[in-house]
Amino acid sequence: MVDIAQALDAHQNNKHAEAERLYHELLAADPNNPNILHLMAISYGQRGLLSKAEEYVLKAIQLNPDSSSFYNSYANIKKYQHDITAAIDLYKKSIIINSINPAAYYNLGIIYLQRQDYKISEEFLYLAIKQKEDYEEAYIMLIQCLHESAQYKKASELLNKAKKLDFQSSKFILFYAQNLQFQNNLTKAKSMLLKYVDISPDDYQGHHHLATT
Repeated sequence: MVDIAQALDAHQNNKHAEAERLYHELLAADPNNPNILHLMAISYGQRGLLSKAEEYVLKAIQLNPDSSSFYNSYANIKKYQHDITAAIDLYKKSIIINSINPAAYYNLGIIYLQRQDYKISEEFLYLAIKQKEDYEEAYIMLIQCLHESAQYKKASELLNKAKKLDFQSSKFILFYAQNLQFQNNLTKAKSMLLKYVDISPDDYQGHHHLATT
């Protein structure tokens, strides 16, 4: 008898073929289990098999139309299929079902940032952080949004909050350096940018900002 823990362990260790085989065995015994169907959708999505992922997430939603996480997953699939309008609608539907939904707010923030709709992006990303105070990825995207919309004071305040949370991403080094540039503290900015390009040599932003100090 297959144990769901075995399948999850394989999935969490990126052994997708094994995980999917085990999920299929579980579904053979319990074909209308929406949670296993959802896990299948996630695994296929992580492998870039978006049509298969969509097939399974739709089955899961049909069985449990009140699951916020299922709509989040479906929205992710639509986003990667470049159907952004559908993705937005699905993220919003997920929020209607469950308003405590930092991942949906975060993803909406990214979409509107890519559209350069900074005001809406900022609102969604602040909501994500409000609901999940240590949401490192949301801090990164929000600071980027604030920089792109020339809201340097707000960005500086957010960086101070991020510093207290001791985030590990090297992106914060770049953001601190950018803020120093904006304040014309070029010597210190250059020092931080040199540190950043040493850690992240393939990020063109670091080299670009270093060239302008």
